[in-house]
Amino acid sequence: MRFENARIFGDEKIVSLSELTNSKNLLELRENLLCPIRGCSARLSYISAKNPYLKTKNKSSHSDDCPYRNVEEYRIYLRKNESKRRVTLDEGQVQGRLGSMMDYIYPNRKKKTKEKTNKSLSNKKGKKYLSAGTKEKAVAGLEKSDTSTTVEKAKGIRVPTKRLNQIYRLDENEIFKIPAIVEGIVKKNDKHYVFYIRGIDTDTDGKILLKESFFSRNVQGINGMLDFLKSSVENSRGEIRIAFLGLLTDSTNLTFELVRDFDFKLFKDGKQYTLAEFVDHEFRNNG
Repeated sequence: MRFENARIFGDEKIVSLSELTNSKNLLELRENLLCPIRGCSARLSYISAKNPYLKTKNKSSHSDDCPYRNVEEYRIYLRKNESKRRVTLDEGQVQGRLGSMMDYIYPNRKKKTKEKTNKSLSNKKGKKYLSAGTKEKAVAGLEKSDTSTTVEKAKGIRVPTKRLNQIYRLDENEIFKIPAIVEGIVKKNDKHYVFYIRGIDTDTDGKILLKESFFSRNVQGINGMLDFLKSSVENSRGEIRIAFLGLLTDSTNLTFELVRDFDFKLFKDGKQYTLAEFVDHEFRNNG
């Protein structure tokens, strides 16, 4: 977890993160940082990043009576169980893992040969997925050119859904599906937009950052579409909602970062749109 303050070894002085960042003796101080709770011997690391932060040093543990101990242990538990939390296996994947385990235990066992098939399988919604073993992408909502995602990996990802008023500090650096209302859009430059959002049925506010990674696929006309969405919000052409997959980068200010342009959908008048579909529909009806 991240800390806002640290204790200096020796004189027990408490210093804030901003004081450390602006200190002329940072190089010396960063070697003597302890947990801010007096009596706790856990050492802290000062991470020099675009937004510096303090965290518990690797292999350093908080004292038994430190209130941060259970929090740290919970974070470690989450990291170790990431694959269990994130992935669900279908029957074929379960059988594959059981087979691998049996191979390990009984390396000389006889195995039945399995014929390869080119038949496609259908999910409950009727979307077709190619049989396991193929390299082609056929996942609903993902581009076929997205070489970072295989069929099996995309089918296994489970992203938890949360509302803005359900976000906690422990959720930082996790990906969530968030529903919200778009309140405003600010364009910093062609590769940096900020969406200001409000929670549905709450007064909780947050932000969505669209930075360089969002524009990495160089989608033709993406800036024009975002600018059209910006003008639609500013001209109050009805409430526009958004559902997006965002990485929580700041729990205090509820700031999320979008990394791919197809990771959000827009909703207006009860209908769902991709960004391109929204622009086309609004332009034809209000242009």
